[in-house]
Parts: sequence; structure tokens; C-alpha cells
Amino acid sequence: MITSDGKHDREIKRRIGMAKSKFFQLGAILRDNINSHLKYKIVKCYVCPVLMYGCETWTLKKKEIRSLEAFEMWIHRKMNRIKWTDKISNEDLLRMLNRERDLVKEIAKRKVKYAGHIFRGSGGERSQLITEGFIAGKRSRGRPRDDWMNNIKKWCEIETYKNLKNLALHRNEWRRISNTLNLQNESDKEKETDSEEDEEETH
Repeated sequence: MITSDGKHDREIKRRIGMAKSKFFQLGAILRDNINSHLKYKIVKCYVCPVLMYGCETWTLKKKEIRSLEAFEMWIHRKMNRIKWTDKISNEDLLRMLNRERDLVKEIAKRKVKYAGHIFRGSGGERSQLITEGFIAGKRSRGRPRDDWMNNIKKWCEIETYKNLKNLALHRNEWRRISNTLNLQNESDKEKETDSEEDEEETH
């Protein structure tokens, strides 16, 4: 879904809705008494591709990351028949299941791999023109919003496009970076700042 403002929140919401619909289609199988490991394999095979189609082009901001993480936790609760009224927090649920949040990590990994193809020129001239070209005129006032390239720079911890492009030419090194991205969630950062404030108050 392409919008005039270039944002991806509507497309991500639409993809989450389609993935939930696919999950309900598999409800009879997932409600059956089969191994939980097999259930997660079924979800990864049939539900996740519906959600992540075209995710390489998304720009992920705090709002979109929260939506994706909420969908991931919705999957965990539905598969394990845990209701919201059970009052089990997301962190406690993940500890019970011995699992981690990996949906956003997988999307970021795909996005960085796709970026490597563009930086190396494998995506064609048009992709490089969109990535490296400049738009005539002045931008509107105010702080510029996060864009696709900012995600790549932040996750790879590289500040300039030139350094990103030079690094992408070395496939093995780029593959290593895509497997070890810095994906500390914004929610985790907020928790850290909250805990630091609490410590300052106690002192």
C-alpha cells in the first residue's frame, strides 16, 4: 500500500490484519494437541510470510515496532490459550515459554540484507537513483522524520552512507553485521531510563 505521505503504518496494519486472518484459518490445526515446537514452525511457514511480504521497504519507527511486537505477543497468547484476564505480563509469558521476541529482528535482518544488494548495485540503476538521488527544493520546517536509511545506519551503527556502501562491497562482513544488529527496542530504552530515574530518586 503506497500512500502520498510515504509512511508505512497503514501497510503494516494491513499486513498484521492479513496475518491474523491467516492464523485463524489455521486455527483447527493450531488448537490441536500437537507439539508446541511444531505449532511455531507452522506459524513461521504460513503466517509470518503473509506479514513480512515487502518488509524490506518498511521504515520502522517506535509506533510500528510496538505494533509488530504486540502482534507477536498476540500469537504467543493465542497459541498457548492465555487470556488477557489471566494477568500475565509479556515478559513473564516469554520466560514461561523460554522464547524471545524475534519478529522485529527478522524484519531488520531482511531489510539490511536487501540494503546490501542496493548498495552493491544489484538492485539496478533505479534503486540506486532513489537511494542516492536528491530532491530539488527545500524541505518543510521541523525535525526530519526517520527514514529507511536511518534505520539501516542505526541498526548497523554506521553514521554515513559512504561507509555503509563501502562495507556492503565485502559480502562476508555485511553478512556478519546483518546477523549481529543492534536492535535494542525503544521500549527497553524507556525501561532503562525509568530505572535510572528511580535509582536517582532513591539516592
